[in-house]
Amino acid sequence: MTALDDLLDVAHETLDHHPSILAATVVHHGDEITLALAGELDVTAVKSVHEAIAPLLGEDPARLSIDLSELEFCDCGGLRVLRWAAHQAAERGIAFQLLTPNALVRRLFALTRAEELSSACRTDSRHDRPV
Repeated sequence: MTALDDLLDVAHETLDHHPSILAATVVHHGDEITLALAGELDVTAVKSVHEAIAPLLGEDPARLSIDLSELEFCDCGGLRVLRWAAHQAAERGIAFQLLTPNALVRRLFALTRAEELSSACRTDSRHDRPV
């Protein structure tokens, strides 16, 4: 565990009385899974999103998509859990994509040089075209 992990754990415990405003929905499409996130992906939601993604990766889908089309906000905690998901998917040979992130989320990826997230972004209805 790194110092950043410790800091985020403390921040999460401190912010527990301010629940996150995030909704998550899982949809299975054959051997592909989509996790749709709506609302705010911030440090208070990191643990919940991590706990939602881990068992989905355990199902060993051909592709894990995270739909960000309804995501209104993402901070460094959200960035961290998305990077973790991308890394875990790559380690397991699972295709990974982020669907329809808004301009602010894409800018966060660019400013933080999160290339693995930027390259995973898809915007059209077939989700096969990079941003």
